[in-house]
Amino acid sequence: MNNKGFSLIELSIALIVIGLLVTPLIQQYNVLVKRKNYEGTGGAMDLVESAMNDFLQSEGRYPCPADITLASSDVNIGVFSGADNISSGEEACPPALPDANGPAIGACVDGICRAAGRDADGVPGGDSILIGGVPYATLGITEDQTHDGWNRKLTYVVTESMTNGAYNEDWGAISVQDENAESLISEVDSQSYLLVSHGINGLGGHTVQGVQVGPCANEGFEIENCDNDNIFVEMGDRGWSLVEGPDYSDDIIAYNFSVFEGIWSLAADPEDIKTNTIGNVGIGEIDPQHPLDVKGDIKAVKTHADEYCNTEGAGGDCFEPSVIGTDGIECSGDDQAMTGIANNDSVCDLALPTTIVKKGDGTCAPGEFIKGISAEGEVQCSATP
Repeated sequence: MNNKGFSLIELSIALIVIGLLVTPLIQQYNVLVKRKNYEGTGGAMDLVESAMNDFLQSEGRYPCPADITLASSDVNIGVFSGADNISSGEEACPPALPDANGPAIGACVDGICRAAGRDADGVPGGDSILIGGVPYATLGITEDQTHDGWNRKLTYVVTESMTNGAYNEDWGAISVQDENAESLISEVDSQSYLLVSHGINGLGGHTVQGVQVGPCANEGFEIENCDNDNIFVEMGDRGWSLVEGPDYSDDIIAYNFSVFEGIWSLAADPEDIKTNTIGNVGIGEIDPQHPLDVKGDIKAVKTHADEYCNTEGAGGDCFEPSVIGTDGIECSGDDQAMTGIANNDSVCDLALPTTIVKKGDGTCAPGEFIKGISAEGEVQCSATP
């Protein structure tokens, strides 16, 4: 009999060859999946950042976090609901401390956690931060646009004072560090808000149904991104470290946000803007020599300045605004009257008879004020308006 088929040795060789061919394909597939997840996370963070900027510029503050434990089917998903059970699309921030209905420092209530931050606003006592979900309904975007590349909810962290209309870009209370505990922002512990994706393992993060993927990691750098304090870590030069142990981290942090493009940003009063440039600003002037150098006329109801100058007139004459109010401007002679102000000084071209007006003399009666001096040197009085 002639039996046709493969021997065990031939099958083993075939499997080895297949393994050698498939292994690099599997590795390449894993790389592509990881890249897709990473890029998807970055895209979601960019979209949320854009919506946050729009909200800030229209409302003058950042929104409060949403309850991160709510499922997609909940009517309050995407907003903060709390104990008030508000309807979808509305916003209600957590009760301010020390209200018992809101989360205490270090605690979580209704899917929102509150942590202590630095003293940013100068008022005694630290400024708190809020940690929860992205309030997509408040921002006017869709739920799926706030999911990371692993289809989990992004975590939203914000300085609490910036959610109540007291926005000041210098009052952030969040710390962003690298793996060496070095600050990644110029002013330590001053980040306004940030977004967190809890990466491949998802520990500390939440599914779209509001269920925690797993408890916060008990070791590794990523523990700082889910332990509900004000410190968050982005791996610097080392990058992701996926080896289990104290160096493990697969989280993605977004914190490099800009409110305005160019040299302008919001001031402490959200109705005002300020320049971020270190140098001078010129309007119609290509080579500004002063903080604000205007070539041409300024039309305004009110202006405030330390000094006004006319660079196109008689040699660039300047005067202080206080001159208009005659602060420190007077005539030197006892028999002179000031008839005007010119060239940053008094104009004293009226000689007065010493028998009429001297320093300390020439006052008006009670209830009257001096409105001027006549050509004859007589004090002109008028009733108080």
